[in-house]
Amino acid sequence: MNNISYGEETKTNEEIFISLTKEIRPDIYVVMEALDKTEINPYILLSIIRELTNINMGTGWGQVRIDVTNRIVTRIFSEQNQKLELPLIKKRQIT
Repeated sequence: MNNISYGEETKTNEEIFISLTKEIRPDIYVVMEALDKTEINPYILLSIIRELTNINMGTGWGQVRIDVTNRIVTRIFSEQNQKLELPLIKKRQIT
């Protein structure tokens, strides 16, 4: 019988999980690595993704703003914009 400690088993399982994630979903692996290295709260990223999705489902134009006070994220919100690309002054037509 194999006598492996709980800690060793956990470490092995984590290594397998990371290896599989890196192979199957490299995009998720990159995010996991960034979160591990920076220790940023992942729930903040979820809020940012939600706001980006709101813009995408709306006009497709806008911005996401994050307010941070004393290392605490206090607000994440998006503002949608409508892209016009129209001149400010309408030129008169000569008839």
